[in-house]
Amino acid sequence: MVLVICLIMSLMPNLKAHAATVYSPRLSAPGYDNGYYYSNINPYYKSGYGMPNCTAYAYGRVYEILGSTPKLSLQGAGYWWSDNLNHGWYSYGSTPKLGAVACWDQWSVSYGHVAVVEQINSDGTIVISESSWSGIRFRTMTMNADGSGYYGNLRFCGYIYPLTDAVSAEETAETAEESKTEETKAEEPKEPLKSIDEIAQEVLDGKWSAHEERIAMLTAAGYDYDTVQNRVNELVKARDEAAAKAAEEARKAEEAAKAAEEAKKAEEAAKAAEETAKPAETAPAVAAPVLDISTVSDVRYGNVNNSVKQMQGYLNQFGYWCGPVDGYFGSQTYSAVASFQKANGLVVDGYCGRKTWGAIANRVNGGSTTSAPAAATATTATAAAGTTTTAAPAQTQESFDYTKMAGVSYGSRNSSVGTLQKLLNNLGYSAGPVDNYFGAQTRLAVSRYQRDHGLVVDGYCGPQTWKSLANA
Repeated sequence: MVLVICLIMSLMPNLKAHAATVYSPRLSAPGYDNGYYYSNINPYYKSGYGMPNCTAYAYGRVYEILGSTPKLSLQGAGYWWSDNLNHGWYSYGSTPKLGAVACWDQWSVSYGHVAVVEQINSDGTIVISESSWSGIRFRTMTMNADGSGYYGNLRFCGYIYPLTDAVSAEETAETAEESKTEETKAEEPKEPLKSIDEIAQEVLDGKWSAHEERIAMLTAAGYDYDTVQNRVNELVKARDEAAAKAAEEARKAEEAAKAAEEAKKAEEAAKAAEETAKPAETAPAVAAPVLDISTVSDVRYGNVNNSVKQMQGYLNQFGYWCGPVDGYFGSQTYSAVASFQKANGLVVDGYCGRKTWGAIANRVNGGSTTSAPAAATATTATAAAGTTTTAAPAQTQESFDYTKMAGVSYGSRNSSVGTLQKLLNNLGYSAGPVDNYFGAQTRLAVSRYQRDHGLVVDGYCGPQTWKSLANA
């Protein structure tokens, strides 16, 4: 009986090894709540290079298999094989094994690819799981064990074995499961979720990546995308309404102050005229100039005052179309000033200073900046009052292929931003000077256009917004 008991006890380690859990292949995409792939414990996700990305996926998959932090390269896929050889982290070879990392590079170039072996078939082929940069989030593929015929433009290096040769796949799976349990116990509590208003403001500030990735990122972080986006839309609308209200109040205040000032001057002038009146036959009549530049102020983009209104009336008369004569120095008025400066040999800066006012007065007064021609025409007088009888040149939309335009957002600086600014300005959405920089004013113009045309209001000009602009 004692011998039988001893024999049974001697066989127990082998029974334990065979009872261990078999390697569990991943043949379907991990959920967005899987922390190995979608949390800051994955260094690629943390640095903004999360899935779709082959390195982010392979790192997360090995982490998931081992249940502990893997010793893998944190550089581009083309470095994984050489970094493992140089540091001696894991054994390696040309034979596929479950949980092994298949590596490709492009010789001396850092570009490459990594994937994880999930199945080894009886015909010598293997099944790998992978992701691809800015492409497919997850997929499985069958390939030859030697890596031939899969990536024609890359060199197959071999396999890295995070599951070491000294431990069987079955035992490693059991150990990994125990490690996961221990790591879960030791895991620090997650940070509490921020309020919807805080997250919505972060989205407006550009902290949650481009629109295409935002759904996945917000969901993985524990937020409801629709709720956040609805709040973003509300904040954009409220901001636009507040800006419009402030501009209108400023315009009214400016007009009221100007009217009060003019009324005061008129009263003082009438009083002075009464005190110093002389017989009409002894006071020769002197014609007042149509435009005296000493009575107007320098104006620039964003100003709202009567000097802007006078300038718009004259430029419209000359054929440099400013749009409505409303006293607001917007993008259309800016373009008209710049065109007038260019035609008159001035510095083209869109700023109406003394030299530009002088050129306007010279044309209005027939060669003088301070006195009017002997007989002022009705058209000139009407223009000075802020209206015009001259037809404005038509503004035509620029033709372009929207399918070739790059997506642009706050902070972008390229020629696509310049095209966007020009299109929005022509459509009456003030995007500011055409300077190829996507700043706050350009983002506000994009958001207003999106709101008016039934698009998602996120201030990002992607394929849908470009298409709408092309057809506007």
